Amino acid sequence: MSRTKRNVIRITVVFLLFLVICTFVSRAVYNSTLIKVTTTYVRSGIITHTAETEGTILYPDIARVRADENMKILETLCEQGDLVTAGDPLFVGDPHYYVDADSLALQIMRLEFQVWSLDEQLRTAPRSMRESLERQKELVLFELDMLIKNIPEDVTVRAPFDGLVNYVISDEESIVGAGVLLAEIIPLEGARPEAVFYLSAEDERRFFLESRVMLTFADEERRSTISANVTKKEWDRERERYVFYAEMRTDDLSLHERRVSVYIVHGDEQHDKVVPASIIFKDEMGEAVFVLTYRHGLFGTEHFVRKVNIDVVDRNDSYAAVSGISLPIGAEVIVSHSAPLFNGDVVWPAT
Repeated sequence: MSRTKRNVIRITVVFLLFLVICTFVSRAVYNSTLIKVTTTYVRSGIITHTAETEGTILYPDIARVRADENMKILETLCEQGDLVTAGDPLFVGDPHYYVDADSLALQIMRLEFQVWSLDEQLRTAPRSMRESLERQKELVLFELDMLIKNIPEDVTVRAPFDGLVNYVISDEESIVGAGVLLAEIIPLEGARPEAVFYLSAEDERRFFLESRVMLTFADEERRSTISANVTKKEWDRERERYVFYAEMRTDDLSLHERRVSVYIVHGDEQHDKVVPASIIFKDEMGEAVFVLTYRHGLFGTEHFVRKVNIDVVDRNDSYAAVSGISLPIGAEVIVSHSAPLFNGDVVWPAT
């Protein structure tokens, strides 16, 4: 091979190497100008909602013992925390509080004497006077019957069932009116306390029956946590909000009216498409995400972004369940980018 030919080959190789180096340099320079992005994949998953609030533990079957009529309490036979049996006396009232017993007894004696006197007259009275005497006797007997009905009986208030006395009226309130609350009794058998709580307007629509609840309360010695489920969700007309009830599996009667910290969790439904909530943005067409797509470009395969509109089915602070025909499971979506993105921008995925 002649020297000239060898020189031509050397020059050609050097030129080709120069072109390759220029290509790599150009591509590196080009890539350095691109927007850097990080991605993740559309996956199936569960959207979990959580909320925290404060509530009160109540026994729903508690008995409220009230005064049947106006009364004066002479003696209180129970204290808060006492265990009572059905029929046990709780309060003893004054039977003469609104009745003059001495005066009543004299009136009864007078009427009984009138009845005896009329009976004696009827034995000897002529037939013409009998009808008049019988009418007088009927009137006296009627008046006597009405007075006897007013004879005061034993005014004792008794426990309706076996239970724990939770509340007792103050000793200072010795004179009470009809319907006044005298005591509260929590039943010993079959009673289950409920944690009663409210959530914010935004949170209350996210939680339903069977939502999981963690209830934490403290006493003098330690903090205790009980797990439960929401058993009722009812509309409170007075507050115009939903009230939640979570039945607790405990027989600790001392928990009644105890304040409790509530941590509620709900998330049982499996969603086909879940993405980070932070990547969703809004435009004139609604909510959307950027999807990473591939195509052939000047320097081989290049990456660019495509805007895909979606519908958000459910979301929490971290993730969102979405739907949309243009967003398949496994699609690579943009999580972060080094500069503002627009539909069709060529980008460089960070490795």
